Amino acid sequence: MNSLLLVCNLHPKKFGTFERYLIEMGRVCRDRAIRFGLMLSGEPIPMVADELRKVGAVWTAVSDWNDARDRERRGRFLRAYLNVLKSGSWDVVVFQFCTEISVSLASGLARSLGRSPKATIWVQHSQMVMPGRMARWASRMRILRRAIDRMILLSEAGRSAVVARGWPAERTIVVRNGIPLGIEPRRGWLRKELGLPDDAVVLVSIGSLIPRKGYDILLPALAPLLSTAQTRHLLILGEGPDRAALAVLVNSLGIASRVHFLGLRNDAGDVLADSDLFVLASRAEGLTLAVVEALAASLPVVVTAVGGHAELVTEDIGIVVPPGEGERFREGVRMLLDDLPKARRMGADGRKRVEQSYSLETQIHEQLSYFATGSGVKP
Repeated sequence: MNSLLLVCNLHPKKFGTFERYLIEMGRVCRDRAIRFGLMLSGEPIPMVADELRKVGAVWTAVSDWNDARDRERRGRFLRAYLNVLKSGSWDVVVFQFCTEISVSLASGLARSLGRSPKATIWVQHSQMVMPGRMARWASRMRILRRAIDRMILLSEAGRSAVVARGWPAERTIVVRNGIPLGIEPRRGWLRKELGLPDDAVVLVSIGSLIPRKGYDILLPALAPLLSTAQTRHLLILGEGPDRAALAVLVNSLGIASRVHFLGLRNDAGDVLADSDLFVLASRAEGLTLAVVEALAASLPVVVTAVGGHAELVTEDIGIVVPPGEGERFREGVRMLLDDLPKARRMGADGRKRVEQSYSLETQIHEQLSYFATGSGVKP
């Protein structure tokens, strides 16, 4: 494999774990003399762009890929993709955070124009659940399988679901999300910066402020726990269209002084390292990096049983509850808050689990091997 193009419906507005993945992928490609390119839905922020340049990455920023409500403009995507292929050949193209129909159309057009790469890969980031009878035959996977050579899933549950939807099992692999482990976080700064008491017990959640992340479930579930103990606070890292509605909800629950919306931040790892407990009540996920980051920061976690979370979070490192069940989520959090020494021991075991199986180095090694040999392209 001499060249690799990642097509990501992603606008790097922060320097987070996925941005570090892109940079590290570029570094490894540079070291292996593989030309590395990106097609993104917006220009990276300067600090991300600088790091991408250092590793020799080239990219095309498609600023009109999405509209003001973040809906894909299919025609803009198709035109941009064909222009990228026209400007230079690519051995392998990998699609991430894209839509099935658009990618199928793009692959078909590229093939008809004689611009197809040697291999195409789809990375399924969002949750795939086992389908009902109709979904087995009407799934978009049946369209996508004619356009894409191979697929990467983030969990065994995800692989079973796509196979049930008609994707050939032999054209899949599970590669779990990983994070960089060599970064030493800051500690002892968070409470002072936010004006919290030194003995504050800090819960943290990370994710876009959108319905899928379940903040409308999380906040009512945690409200009784936050309002009955003066030292408990919840930090929410992320932005999104639900910000105003969630602020109204927080006020109506009487916990506005205990919930802190911190927006997009480049120091999520530092925030996690200075917190006590990670919580996420998602309705659906593939395998969110935020949970892996929290475990790497030695935090116990309470999460919902969606995507690969149940495979990652065992009972010795956290609590997993069914999605949408706020009372059970509250009880899971209460159990850990009532026994913080046990919670800290769970966090330490969670760190060990990430070190064993969820490092960024392992993820990139497995992905590149699959890109190169799994699709018939010589490394």
